This record gives sequence, C-alpha cells and structure tokens, in this order.
Amino acid sequence: MKKIFLAIILFVTNGNLYAQGVKMRDVFSQMPDTLLPYLSQNNKLDMMDFMESGMTADIVNGFDEHTCMTTLTDDYIRISLSPASSIEMKLLSTDKMLPDSADCILCMVRTVGTVQKSSTVRFYTSKWTEIKTIPDPMAGHAESTIVHPDTMDIDEFEKLKLSLLSPRVVYASLSESENTLTIGISPSVLSIEDKTRIKPLLNQTTLKWNGSIFKEG
Repeated sequence: MKKIFLAIILFVTNGNLYAQGVKMRDVFSQMPDTLLPYLSQNNKLDMMDFMESGMTADIVNGFDEHTCMTTLTDDYIRISLSPASSIEMKLLSTDKMLPDSADCILCMVRTVGTVQKSSTVRFYTSKWTEIKTIPDPMAGHAESTIVHPDTMDIDEFEKLKLSLLSPRVVYASLSESENTLTIGISPSVLSIEDKTRIKPLLNQTTLKWNGSIFKEG
C-alpha cells in the first residue's frame, strides 16, 4: 500500500496530466479550424487513426500538399504540415485558474523554413482559449542564443555577429518526453568555412516549464 501511495505522489508531482483525463488526441480533434484551416476534421482524425494503427499518417491537405503526423503521445504531438513548415504541441500542467475552467495549458510551436528555421510560440488552454499573459520564451531568451567565446577577440565576435548572424532568426523545439522547450539561432545558408567560424557562437538554451512559464534552470 505504501508503494502504491508513493507511486501516486510521483505521478502527480511530475506534472503528468493523465490523472485529469486530458489527452492530446481529444485536444487536437477539437482544434479550431481557424488555426489550421487546410486540415479538415476528417484529416485530423485520419492521421491519429493511422498513427494508432501503426501506419504512415500521411494525408493530402486543403492546399494539395502532403501533411504527415510523425509523433502522437498522450501529451505531445508533432506534425509536418508541408516540406517547409511543422507544428508541435505539448500539454502542460498548471496550478493556475484558467479562463475557461480547462484542466491544463497547451503550448504550440510553429516552425517555418528548411535550412533557416523560424518559430513562434503560443499558449492555449486545453479548450483552445488563447492565453496571452504567459511571457513569450522566444522574446525573453533570444539573446542567449549567441555567446561570446572566451578565446575569441571581441572585435572578431562583433564582426561575425553582424556579418553572419544578422538578422537573428530563432527557432524552438518542444521535448516529447520532458516539459522543456529548447531555443537556438538558425543561421542562413553559409559556406562550410563560415559554419565552422560561427559554431562557437551558437548556443542552445533549454527552458523548463515550472507550472507558469518556461524558464532556465
């Protein structure tokens, strides 16, 4: 009995949402058409059915392009919308009172681009009410995507930033297994030599969800 009680405590303190009965399948199937207007309700259901049957979850969307669901778990989903765009979503626990009495928060990351990728992060309740009070982690941590190596002269550092990393294009990625968000800078198309020169400057930052915001540490 003691072991069962301990397991329940760990289950809850890890932020697991399953005890609340919230599943990504249900949330995604109720996603408003305005957010992905080229995916019909049948498209969404078909992809999830294909995934759960062990089949390739590839459908033709309203733009006559292929959309493929690559990952679906109880709290995470990733979809390749087209060759140049993708979307990730993660259900996150919170102790805050949500505006529509929803059980949890959904973080959505949209990414566009092939070589140079750019992302946006939005937050919703599990009932699809947008939450605009959560700070944008892309804006709050964009500066940390470039670091000054101790071994590099400051003039060389500033020169590389200006010539090869400007404008700064930032991408984000959610973890399938952890409540974390990783952000980094996405350089433009560069030569092999330039890639080698800027590599020491590039820094990925992983932020952890604390129930209210994504933060470092």
